[in-house]
Amino acid sequence: MGKSRIMDDGESGLGASGFTSLDDSERFVQLLLQTTEAQKRIHAKSENQRCRLICAFAQSSSQSMRKRAERLSGCCKWPLLMVRKDGTTGLSLQRCRDRLCPVCAAMKGRETSNRCKAAVQAMDDIRFMTLTILSTGKTLVQAEDDAHNGFRELRRSEVWKSRVVGGLWTMEIKPGEKESTWNVHLHLLVDGEYFPQDLLSDAWKKATGDSYIVDVRAVNSRSAAIHYITKYIAKPGDFTKFSDEEIIDFAASVKGRRLFGTFGKLHASIKKEAEVEPETVSPHAGSCISFHNVRAMATARISEAERVVYLLQRCGGFYSLAAGGDWASNGEKFTEEDRKELSVNIVYLISLVDKERKILDDANEILRINSIKSGMHVPRVPKSIATQIVIDNWLQRGSWSPKA
Repeated sequence: MGKSRIMDDGESGLGASGFTSLDDSERFVQLLLQTTEAQKRIHAKSENQRCRLICAFAQSSSQSMRKRAERLSGCCKWPLLMVRKDGTTGLSLQRCRDRLCPVCAAMKGRETSNRCKAAVQAMDDIRFMTLTILSTGKTLVQAEDDAHNGFRELRRSEVWKSRVVGGLWTMEIKPGEKESTWNVHLHLLVDGEYFPQDLLSDAWKKATGDSYIVDVRAVNSRSAAIHYITKYIAKPGDFTKFSDEEIIDFAASVKGRRLFGTFGKLHASIKKEAEVEPETVSPHAGSCISFHNVRAMATARISEAERVVYLLQRCGGFYSLAAGGDWASNGEKFTEEDRKELSVNIVYLISLVDKERKILDDANEILRINSIKSGMHVPRVPKSIATQIVIDNWLQRGSWSPKA
């Protein structure tokens, strides 16, 4: 739905970089930076970060990175209202789910934070710990490997086992002050006995072979502890301060790598909850409608569409932003009655478009049959285009009235 596709070099005739000229690269970037109104509102607070990532990925020589730029470009571009197979209605932002995407990372951070609450409440004596990797002369991948391997060896040591019973960890990665260097840290919430900093430093150096910088602090607030451990998931980095090369190195190094986990008695204690929003969907025709088309139908003064827009503006969160409302929904409470009304109106609008589209499909099929008889060929109209024709017809009339 409006998504561009990057062809393989063999298909497009492009060189190793994927582009035949600088103009090709710039046009591709400009295409990816185009946004819809819903997308603009959803990504408003992090647009600079998102654009920085898209530009770096799109101009990379890596085909996989350019495809990643496409996915980031399409994040929340066409949010959908849909009817599921069981007949219930749902909302889908159509997120890219890239771990570096600011919006998707923020949603992942909130989900992880909620899952951490019960685990942190069950901890008895909590402490912050930071373990730093000496990364001089190492690539980012080597530094990350050293962090994972060193932490595994540390947990196997007797000095660790005698003082720590479990905890949570996350990895922070950011560019160093010197060019081509990185700072890699493990941030931990641990449950256990007092751990002298000098003793931890010696144990960390023994586990890694060269790293010794550590920090240990008491925890005064459990909510602050949860924020501390999840903030690096919600915001992987300030990419506006990264160079193109640093963004590509960072993205490649964290691909498939765990950046958050549990250990000891807390291992596997944080169960993954089902997300409220469904996965990105490719529904059957007639089972969904985009926010964009609902707003167009509201412009054509279809009362049910106007109610859907109004209700979405009140429901709060990203869906409210997509519909033109505020994150906090202006303080209005979204009731169960509102939810039911929203569901009924979504079903009606989808059935309405489907009915009008069927009329168009029938007319097109008659035209095709007649054209075949006369030796000509008229292709079928794709359902996405047929839907847009229906919406455009309503807008041209300025209103909607049922056909006799």
